[in-house]
Amino acid sequence: MVIIEMNPRVSRSSALASKATGFPIAKIAAKLAVGYRLDG
Repeated sequence: MVIIEMNPRVSRSSALASKATGFPIAKIAAKLAVGYRLDG
């Protein structure tokens, strides 16, 4: 997966989605943005 663009509006959406799912979406997205991989 390659992140092409970061959108500031995502922060509001991810906070709501994180609360609803219990999964730290913003934290994972930030790690992906700096080069972490999902598979390892």
